[in-house]
Amino acid sequence: MRALAAFGSAFLFASLISRAAFAETRTVGTGKQHATLYEAIELVNPGDIVEVYDDQTITGDGLEPKRHGEPNAKITLRGMKNAQGKRPKISGGAGKYGFTIFFQGNHWVFEGFEVTGGEQACIAQKANDLTIRDSVVHDCPRHGILGFDEANGSLTLEYTEVYKCGLEASGEALKHPVYVSSDPVPGRGFPGSVFRMHHCWVHDARDGNNVKSRAERNEIRYNWIEGAGYYELELIGPDLAEKDAAREDSEVIGNVFFKTNAKSDVVRIGGDGTGETNGRYRFLNNTFILSTQTQGLVRANDGIESLEFSNNVAYRFGASINSVFRSGEARWKQGKPLISGANNWFPEGSGDVPAEFTGTILGKDPGFMSNSPLDLRPKPDSALVDKGTDNSPPAPNAPFPNPLALPASFPLQRALPAVGTVPNRPQTGAPDIGAYELNSDAPPGAPGSETNQKAPPEGEGGGDDDAGTRPKRDLNACGCRAAGSGGERIALVFAFAFAAAAYARRRTKAHARVDRERR
Repeated sequence: MRALAAFGSAFLFASLISRAAFAETRTVGTGKQHATLYEAIELVNPGDIVEVYDDQTITGDGLEPKRHGEPNAKITLRGMKNAQGKRPKISGGAGKYGFTIFFQGNHWVFEGFEVTGGEQACIAQKANDLTIRDSVVHDCPRHGILGFDEANGSLTLEYTEVYKCGLEASGEALKHPVYVSSDPVPGRGFPGSVFRMHHCWVHDARDGNNVKSRAERNEIRYNWIEGAGYYELELIGPDLAEKDAAREDSEVIGNVFFKTNAKSDVVRIGGDGTGETNGRYRFLNNTFILSTQTQGLVRANDGIESLEFSNNVAYRFGASINSVFRSGEARWKQGKPLISGANNWFPEGSGDVPAEFTGTILGKDPGFMSNSPLDLRPKPDSALVDKGTDNSPPAPNAPFPNPLALPASFPLQRALPAVGTVPNRPQTGAPDIGAYELNSDAPPGAPGSETNQKAPPEGEGGGDDDAGTRPKRDLNACGCRAAGSGGERIALVFAFAFAAAAYARRRTKAHARVDRERR
């Protein structure tokens, strides 16, 4: 048996070495091996690299990478920047799907591109283990990045900018700049899938939620997310028939969120009327900026299990926050709220601050380098410096599974770090509250909405959640539900259409239910 096991290990090792040795690099562009990407992606094998040198205009259904890589021999689709640093552009995509590029093969890396113009989505995923990095996704009429609900797995999104995507149109469900999902059902999906998003910049949405995820586990770190139509971040349950297939947990560390309008709160967790997580949430060292018109910070809907919330700063221009944690619409998995947190900073007079939060600091100004234009690093005399905790208390009877450490990095301010670099968060004394430590090397970006803040609604400034100033409409729809089998074109098209119709019916009912709950 030992000899057989040794032979098997040797065979596997030899197989991996063989694949690496025979992996090819294919080139696409004028005078290259392939004139178009269509040709190259039909020929790739595990470990291959496709280098693209020229812009690619996509017609018809869009690009459909269907061939599979392997976990240790991924297929890489790489845009080769020119001497001026310009990325190759992939644009277009209409037809039956309306996607610019639709990944249906597992184990791919997509890097170095500008992607735009897909009628329904610029990048779509119905596969496992896709990495999108060093790319710019913009001016997508509907979704920017779209992950299907069924037969979908892990996604890593890093060093990527997404802007001017999303849609709220009459007769259509809401569309989003980034919509992610995963399928935990054994035999069809990929149990244990993770959505990892770090060092990204998502901003200036046309509409929708900037980042909406139904993934089984979310790890959201070191991103600058600003200017959504509705929620800057929405972490909710699966839109699947198998509602109890898996608990979904989310960890949100070291990010900046800037909510620039009054349409919703900054973040929503739990559910949106079509799927709930029953999950555990952990928010650590984030910086939240609320416009004068934004009423609330975190809203919980439907089924959740616990919330841990520490070392966060939330600042609202010119007013207190009406509702720090709006939980009246939540259904707690264990029958009661399981909440913990420590050393957060909120404006004085803010309402709905959980009693379970310890060491809360209330004040008029947290002491950023500048409120307008924004520079969110703390000043030396800031109320945030050395006021955090090294030991965030876990929620009672529901600690977060395999928690990540205190942040060792930070987001650049309205910019992306160089690919592969990790800006180092200085460590001196106790942690500072928020996404930045004193002396973080993050120069301010260009000014934005903070330079044109209107006065708060008349009579506002106290801690009560004034229902009269809340937005009357709470859009939950995302229009992202899509089914199919095996990636077959005809089946997927009909299933997509059927699911979309069913989805619209469910969403209408969900809207009515949530509106009733709000009233």
